[in-house]
Amino acid sequence: MGKFSLSILLIALALISCAKKAERGDLSGPTSYYEYARRFYDRGKYEKAKEAFEAFLFRYPTSIYADDAQFYLAECHLLTGDYDGAISEFRFFLKSFPGSEYRRRAYLDLARAYLMKSRDPELDQSDTQKAINILRDFLSRYQSGEETEEARDLLRRAKERLAAKTLRAAKLYEVLGKYSSARIYLDYLFANYPGTKSAEEGKLLLARVKFLEGKRDSAIALLDSIIGDPDISPDIAERAVSMKKKFLKGSR
Repeated sequence: MGKFSLSILLIALALISCAKKAERGDLSGPTSYYEYARRFYDRGKYEKAKEAFEAFLFRYPTSIYADDAQFYLAECHLLTGDYDGAISEFRFFLKSFPGSEYRRRAYLDLARAYLMKSRDPELDQSDTQKAINILRDFLSRYQSGEETEEARDLLRRAKERLAAKTLRAAKLYEVLGKYSSARIYLDYLFANYPGTKSAEEGKLLLARVKFLEGKRDSAIALLDSIIGDPDISPDIAERAVSMKKKFLKGSR
């Protein structure tokens, strides 16, 4: 390699080294190190931010920035899809920093991590129930504030998921011809998840079960109540009208 090429290589390496130092800044204290980690987070580089926040907490566990770092570490796990890691870090945060300004957000994002972990209603929904418990606890503690409406929305979504699972079980028993079992699940659906989309659809299923049990008039009366309900979804009302026409003709 010629002297000229070697000089260019050395200059390039020096520039890279300077760029890395500039990015790191002065990491001799907790303030600069926290700001270094936070820059990664703000730029969306969550894996690097995760490493930096972990290193910060190892070096400065009693710093005034410890709660900030722990919260953003948990957020990094959530944003990178590591829901188990997020749950663990958020729970540690809530236990360790009861007076932190991030406490409300941590509650919500802990619930969100549980919901993201159990997205498919066909699978076990124990994590969804945990999210519901957290959100109910949140709403009992914080009845006002900017996060309250968000908590209510998350709670509604969680209930919809459990309602969908209950409705699916009722449909299965209806298909199998086990109408009494289908009714048990529908009763549970109406009692525990009123106002959900699945509860509305469950009323249609109940009308069908009644018809299949030979209770034609009762089934049609239920459909009439669905059609006349001003709060029912338009698509459910339309399906009720169509179902009523079939029942009047004596077909399923």
